Amino acid sequence: MFSYMDRPIFIINAKNYNEGSGDRLARFIEYAVSASQDFKVNVLVAPPIVDLYYYARQHPEVLISQAVDTVGYGSSTGHIPLMRLIDMGLEYSLINHSENRVDHMLIKDINLAAEEHGFKLIVCIQSINELEELISLGVKPYAYAFEPPELIGTGRSVSKYAGESLRKAVDLCSGEGVRCLCGAGITDVEDVELSMEYGVDGILVASGVVKADNPLKKIVQFSHIMSDYYSK
Repeated sequence: MFSYMDRPIFIINAKNYNEGSGDRLARFIEYAVSASQDFKVNVLVAPPIVDLYYYARQHPEVLISQAVDTVGYGSSTGHIPLMRLIDMGLEYSLINHSENRVDHMLIKDINLAAEEHGFKLIVCIQSINELEELISLGVKPYAYAFEPPELIGTGRSVSKYAGESLRKAVDLCSGEGVRCLCGAGITDVEDVELSMEYGVDGILVASGVVKADNPLKKIVQFSHIMSDYYSK
């Protein structure tokens, strides 16, 4: 297993897209493994939850859960236990995505539990106000991911259409010693280049890769750009 420390992060969120479900997800896992080895980038795939265990048996090092809960093993239904993800070999999880919002106090509790086990939480935020509120609660996860919901899935990227807010998010995260990622509408090389110029530590992409005509080409292009910027 190779080390991903101090690398930019490239998250491919397969959501519940048909193109990234079941056996169709296998190629994205293979691409992530290859790109992580060929470039100085930590490429992670967020499979549909129902597919997570199957692929974790093969390549947990390139997987990130789409969500996580504070519940442990025991009497709970429909939740994703943190310890189960850890036992599967995962090191990362998203939380509070715009399509799966979580109460801020619960985020704080989950982050504290994650920190105790060296598990890396990436907290999605919709706005600067939300980021400031979480910071005021003392939530310092492994990373925050700035994703304005109005841009998700539109092809209108955060770096082009919410640049000033992105810059502020980067500055706030930097002041707290927390990584800042960005997502929403990222579809092409220019989107990635602009994002890196704002100083982000990584990107989240969903349909821009999963639904692309040539996903491998996109993954290689984006990884190459991120690796080059991080090496400057």
